[in-house]
Amino acid sequence: MRFVLFFLSIYFYLLVFTQNPLNDPNYISQWIRYEKTYPFICYSKNIVEWYVLGAVHPFFEKLSKAGGDKVTILHIGDSHVQSDIFTGFIRDRMQQIFGNGGRGFVFPYAVAKTNSAYDYYSTIYGSWEFSRSVDLQPRFPLSFSGITAHTTDTSAGFTLIFKNKYKSIKKDFSQLTFFCNTSKESMDFELRTSSFSPWIEVKVNQNNPLPYVKIELPVSTFDTLFFRVKKNTPDQRFFELYAIIVEKKENNGILYISTGVNGAGSYSILKQRLASEHLKYLKPDLVILDIGINDIYRGVFQEQLLLSNLIRIIQELQSCCPTTNIMLVSAQNVLYRNKSVLNCQLYSNLLRKIARQYPLFFYDYFTVAGGNYSMQNWYHAGLAQRDKKHLTFEG
Repeated sequence: MRFVLFFLSIYFYLLVFTQNPLNDPNYISQWIRYEKTYPFICYSKNIVEWYVLGAVHPFFEKLSKAGGDKVTILHIGDSHVQSDIFTGFIRDRMQQIFGNGGRGFVFPYAVAKTNSAYDYYSTIYGSWEFSRSVDLQPRFPLSFSGITAHTTDTSAGFTLIFKNKYKSIKKDFSQLTFFCNTSKESMDFELRTSSFSPWIEVKVNQNNPLPYVKIELPVSTFDTLFFRVKKNTPDQRFFELYAIIVEKKENNGILYISTGVNGAGSYSILKQRLASEHLKYLKPDLVILDIGINDIYRGVFQEQLLLSNLIRIIQELQSCCPTTNIMLVSAQNVLYRNKSVLNCQLYSNLLRKIARQYPLFFYDYFTVAGGNYSMQNWYHAGLAQRDKKHLTFEG
């Protein structure tokens, strides 16, 4: 359902921007088809809102050229994004239409003893430590992924195993970018894509002024990535990993990078102090801020604190990535202690106000999903889990 809004909005944008006489939303809506509908979902509101056309023009202009210029989207969220179920669906559908630019973000989540995305899992060996953006005082610096893996063990390594039925690592996904510590104290590492292939040694800190290393794999299709650290000099003391980006070498299609941390909120993102520096190099065309429920579902609605946090995040993004468009997404109604969380409506109102002020994209998922008290309907329809906060796969 969320995916459909993108194309409704794109079509609406093109009609208005080109001054097409068929710019009536009622005309556009007749072309939208849903696989299944529910009476409690507000389909007429399933659109992306914006208030200044010039503020969204760069993204749509870039999207129209995806066939010859890669479009990078960074989707930041919490548990519903860490599992990558609905973001994975959006990635798949957008890539079917605009071209496949790569799998995007992957990470050895086993380091942090937490779940990976639905289409791969990880194993580790050796001694690893970690920090997450939800930690009260993270021990290690954090970047846009919200999670960091750290080791001083010279025998440490990990394996990423992609599930074949999802075909995550498709043909030509041969370019890997490791955002990691690249100081002279950082250990190097080695990679290979099968138990029989030779190890590829990667020098991390050899006169490298960048916060990442980029690798071209000699193969274009694989379902397993093996990684191990390698100490080459006495100065090398540790290895610290912030993110891995898997993409196609060719500069076209959609690169949809989804990063989520279970329990994250606006307060978490502000701990990601390396994000601004790293995003200068990632250069996303669109950043989707899909956070908030963990800020609001318990206790009173702290509007001024939320406003302050969100404005800081937006200003930091606009400072480090001045050409990047930003989308705010409101939170679906949930239940807490079996009571509907009315703060969700207040949060939706706050996001709309911020989107008007800056100006930004805004998607009012709260209203689309049915507004106050709608989570019970989602649960009884088999679309929400028993906690009445997280959705089922079908939901």
